[in-house]
Amino acid sequence: MIFWSDSTYNLINRVIDSSSKQFLEGFDDIVLYFTLITNFFWGTWSIVQAKASTIDFDYLGYALLRYDAYFDQKKLFFDESKFEL
Repeated sequence: MIFWSDSTYNLINRVIDSSSKQFLEGFDDIVLYFTLITNFFWGTWSIVQAKASTIDFDYLGYALLRYDAYFDQKKLFFDESKFEL
């Protein structure tokens, strides 16, 4: 479990049954997938807005931040070494 602090995880282990633990571990995976999706989406949206919007905002800088977050979290979530040739 990535998102839980050690103390929270220890409390969860003492309080809930094994089926609930499996649910929470699966929930962590779902949260990570959606975190990746949202970072990629908002990065792409920001690139489109950089061209289309009349609002004075650093859309390209924001896109870089979101793509950086996407790739950082992707490294945490996937073991990319198993994909190397």
